[in-house]
Amino acid sequence: MERVHGRMFRWAVPLALTCLVLAGAGPVQAQFTDAGGGSHGGADYAPPTGTAVGGVHTNVGRFSIAAGVTLTVAPAPVGTGSFEIHACTISIDGILDGNAAGSAGGLGGAGGGLASAACACPGAAGQGFGGAVGTGGAAGGAAGTDAASFGCTLQGGGGGSGGSYGGVGGAGGGGAGSTLCATGGAAIAAGGPAPAVFGTVAGPDSAPGHGGGGGGGGSGTIFCCAVVSGPGVAGIAGGRGGGNIRLNAVSRIDVTGIIRANGAAGGVGGNGGPAGCGSEGGGAGGGASGGAVLLNSPIVSVTAAGTLSVLGGAGGVGGAANTACDTSGGGNGGQGGGGGRVKFFSPAVTNLGATLLAGGAGGAGGAPAAGGPAGAAGIAGAAGTTATSVGTLATTSTCVVVAPVALPALPRESKGKGGGGCFVVSTSAHTSLALWGALTLLGFALLVARRPQ
Repeated sequence: MERVHGRMFRWAVPLALTCLVLAGAGPVQAQFTDAGGGSHGGADYAPPTGTAVGGVHTNVGRFSIAAGVTLTVAPAPVGTGSFEIHACTISIDGILDGNAAGSAGGLGGAGGGLASAACACPGAAGQGFGGAVGTGGAAGGAAGTDAASFGCTLQGGGGGSGGSYGGVGGAGGGGAGSTLCATGGAAIAAGGPAPAVFGTVAGPDSAPGHGGGGGGGGSGTIFCCAVVSGPGVAGIAGGRGGGNIRLNAVSRIDVTGIIRANGAAGGVGGNGGPAGCGSEGGGAGGGASGGAVLLNSPIVSVTAAGTLSVLGGAGGVGGAANTACDTSGGGNGGQGGGGGRVKFFSPAVTNLGATLLAGGAGGAGGAPAAGGPAGAAGIAGAAGTTATSVGTLATTSTCVVVAPVALPALPRESKGKGGGGCFVVSTSAHTSLALWGALTLLGFALLVARRPQ
């Protein structure tokens, strides 16, 4: 009897102690910031409403946004415009807001300066300047022609191009033009062209959306026949593109709330200068593109109440002409930004909610003077894309790593059956479970060792 008990203890006690060591080891200490990311050491993560989040967050137990809670993705310079989570499970019942968290928009163009002249109109520079290109756009808007050339023509600056991502969009609107001392109208100052789409439809890549173009500046007015002139108004900067949101879960992702990464509007064109003549409206900037939403897990469920949104931003509104001069025209509206991309990496996707991919609406043309032409409205941006891949991507989360440790067979002298094991759960969120399992195993081993022969 004593010999059998001795053999029992020779394998049972060391194995139980091994389980205790594995259970108590736990993961590394959490080191993260909300806006910068880092390791959570296996702890759950449920930030309070109003928290700005960003960066790559790893080793999260359960990431959750409760109903009524809104988290915002931090744009630069506080964050990066991207937010990535690696967790055991993810539950979104509130709002994860990545709107206008992506790449920056372009600056607005300066308004034209004062243009003084006699009635013969040999005026000085009075053109509006082109709006700057948004990050990722194709080009800035052209500057208007000044009053000293081309028969006293004045033009508002063209709007800068905005963003394309999943769909084409973001062309800038042209600045209005007029010819004061010659018959006929003048050509508009060109807006920036629409940029090309980028990224893949179904690949593992994702990125923040491109920014909206800046609005072109309005032209200055000409001092003509004792009429007081004034400078044009600067265009408005374009908004940011949508953010980049990547959610990775080892177990499952459940969405009953809203995940959004919409682009902002393009910049508004500057108005023409006050009084005088030749106060042409500046062209508007193209809208920013929508961003990205990527969901990666063996099980992804979006209920009918859930929404995934990567809408393009609206094109900016063209600048208005000065109503005191009947030849001045309004600037053209900007094109809407292209929609973003939504991607699923999962063998089991249930998406009953809304997936919003549309490009932004075209901006309205600027108002003209009484006898001038109205600005043309911009066109809508193209829709973004969505795709589902049946495989899952790798995740850096170390949760739910459960491994059986086999027990050696009981000695022949014992009438009991051999075998057994302990379970090792690697995150601190489950350390107490592993500790409980190890202690239970130790008690079990002792009971087996004491069974009557």
